[in-house]
Amino acid sequence: MTILAARRVALAAGLLFIAGCSSPEKKVALKMDELKVQWQTNVQHQANLPERVLGWLAARQLMLENNLKLLSSRTDVTNSIENYKQIYRELVPTLNARAGVTKTLTRLNTLSPDDVTFSADSFFNVPGLVNFGSRIYVGKLQMLRARTAYALMEREQTIELYRLFMSAQ
Repeated sequence: MTILAARRVALAAGLLFIAGCSSPEKKVALKMDELKVQWQTNVQHQANLPERVLGWLAARQLMLENNLKLLSSRTDVTNSIENYKQIYRELVPTLNARAGVTKTLTRLNTLSPDDVTFSADSFFNVPGLVNFGSRIYVGKLQMLRARTAYALMEREQTIELYRLFMSAQ
């Protein structure tokens, strides 16, 4: 590498470093006006929505379907179930098959069966088998915790909805 090329690389690296160090406050300040307009538009849209009268069952159904805390809690339940299933999937041995040719490209016209190689490898997860019992126990506990947390979150949100209903009346 010549000295001139090395200087160019150093200059480019320096410029990238300086560009990456610009403060986040400046970047946020540039977008703040646009965000304020979007926020005001969203607030006006929410204020102009028609009023809906909901009964208890409809309100509870809306809460169960759209509440972010409940959605997050349901996702935790799904993740814990998938993590539990993964314990069994990790015990399935993997099989790797490879094939190769030991000739150069210029000599491919003289290819013979001796120049072709095949190999097959299998991998079995021994640590997964050794601590299988403890992993199953932990997996079941995580599923129980996630389901219990969801039930508690659903109760908490239902109580909060009930309070809102009582204060509206």
